[in-house]
Amino acid sequence: MIKQRIISIYGKSKTNFYSKFFLTFGMILLILFIILHFTSLSKTLEIRSQTETILAFSIILIGIGAILYFFYYQFAKLTRIAEEIENKDELDN
Repeated sequence: MIKQRIISIYGKSKTNFYSKFFLTFGMILLILFIILHFTSLSKTLEIRSQTETILAFSIILIGIGAILYFFYYQFAKLTRIAEEIENKDELDN
């Protein structure tokens, strides 16, 4: 007898948590960049390079968060499709 594997998005997958974490942290860094850029602190060259670094990290983190959210969304769709197939098989028996 073939063992059925039930894959659930709510189980071991932490992609939703990580996507929210990276998106939130990236947005916080983006807000920090905007605040530092428009204040008088960004006038010096040393602080300006630090704000550009903050912008780079925020773009990277927002990108990673968006990719992870896409993976989460696709896993959720696959889980629904698998549940529909299982329900259809159970109804056929």
